[in-house]
Amino acid sequence: MLTISEVAAKFNISNQQVHELVNYGYLSVARVNRSENKSITYLFSEDDVLQLDVPSVLAEIRDAPRQNLKQQAHLQKEFTKAKGVMNYFDNLLDTASAIPEGELLIICYYLLHLNHYAKTYEEHRDYLYKLKNQTLQKMFQLYPDYIKTQYLDGPDRVKVWLCEDCKENARNSGISYNSYVKKDLACLKCTVQLLEPKYYSLIEFFIQMANYRFIFHLPHQIAARWVKNIGEMKQGVRK
Repeated sequence: MLTISEVAAKFNISNQQVHELVNYGYLSVARVNRSENKSITYLFSEDDVLQLDVPSVLAEIRDAPRQNLKQQAHLQKEFTKAKGVMNYFDNLLDTASAIPEGELLIICYYLLHLNHYAKTYEEHRDYLYKLKNQTLQKMFQLYPDYIKTQYLDGPDRVKVWLCEDCKENARNSGISYNSYVKKDLACLKCTVQLLEPKYYSLIEFFIQMANYRFIFHLPHQIAARWVKNIGEMKQGVRK
């Protein structure tokens, strides 16, 4: 692995020019090291470096200044954002090492990202939500004094049969019957069957440590398998 200075020395260019190769996407960072003073060091694969035609690439960068300025501004923004994330994580680790419930703080941090991935990657959603449920259950068992719960009352699960007028309105609007129902356009003449009361209710888990606060939710019917005394919880309404 090569540092920025080593790449610069290999091609007899400046460190700034190496940064330009990175900023404009010609040279990929293979690894990022953090020093004890939390500065960032880029490391590059020597194979990637040797495959790069540095003089030609630097010439391309010089020949498109306007486009490069926009690219540089975008990459600088992304770098600042990434650095902010790393600083946040560093501060979180420092806090975790200084408080008794530090392990819980780190678990919450990763669970927050797991929850985000579950919403983003549909192909892994079932597995990730199952893992989220298992993690919250274990947290609830090990750290009950740090977790506050609340029941959030949600709407019922129903099936709607549209009346003839609403069916005609849906067809005239060019939308499916299901979409018409989801948009809450059904009228009082439509037939509504109750399938499961309070189906969309949630159990909320609130965790606060030091300057960090986390809120997680599970469907009521899933959390009820291991959360006791739900009727005695603080009650709220799902928004």
